[in-house]
Amino acid sequence: MTDFQSHKIRDVFMRVPDPARSGMLYLRDKLYEIAKTIPATKGLDESLKWGQPSYVPKSGIGTPLRLGQTDEGFGLFVHCQTTVISEFASLTSNVNIDGNRGVLFTSMDEVKGSNLEPMICHAMTYKTR
Repeated sequence: MTDFQSHKIRDVFMRVPDPARSGMLYLRDKLYEIAKTIPATKGLDESLKWGQPSYVPKSGIGTPLRLGQTDEGFGLFVHCQTTVISEFASLTSNVNIDGNRGVLFTSMDEVKGSNLEPMICHAMTYKTR
């Protein structure tokens, strides 16, 4: 697991009850893993946006990805005015899409059963398209 860039971000994760916390941490690891495969990102900056952990390429070529707790679990969110979610929704039918803002999960099985890599790559390179 990648170290947290601040204690405030770590504290946000620690306040989230399991199993949502485990799912969010899994997605966080996935974001860092995918960013390493895209050299143009130059890594990720981790911060808090609207009280949620947010990840954006250090190079500035992408749109932020946020992790958050929901009423029924957790989700991976993007800025609602991007095309990231709509384009991802056109590629898959096995995930719970929340409008133009994100993908929602109720369990780790749902996360592991979904292929989020195209969506994450799109968000991380959004400004280059």
